[in-house]
Amino acid sequence: MASVSHRHCLPLIGICLSSDRHCLVSAFVPGGSLDRYLRANEGQLSSLTMLSWAEQIADGMAYLEYRGIIHRYVTTVLLTA
Repeated sequence: MASVSHRHCLPLIGICLSSDRHCLVSAFVPGGSLDRYLRANEGQLSSLTMLSWAEQIADGMAYLEYRGIIHRYVTTVLLTA
C-alpha cells in the first residue's frame, strides 16, 4: 500500500497493530467524508457533480485493482475539495 501513487488514492503513511484493533494511518483530509457531505447537502448536488465523483472513485478503485490491492471498505471515501 505504501507504493500506491494515484491522484484518487490517499497515500498510506503507516499502520498501527494491536491485539484487538488494526488501523491504517493516512494524511489528514480537510473535506471530510463523502457520506457526511451527502447527508448535510441532501438534494443540493447536481447530477454532474455526483457523476464526476463516481468517476473519480471508480478510477481510484480500478488503479488499486490493477495493482492487486483489494479495498474492502469503500464507504471511507474522503473529499479533498
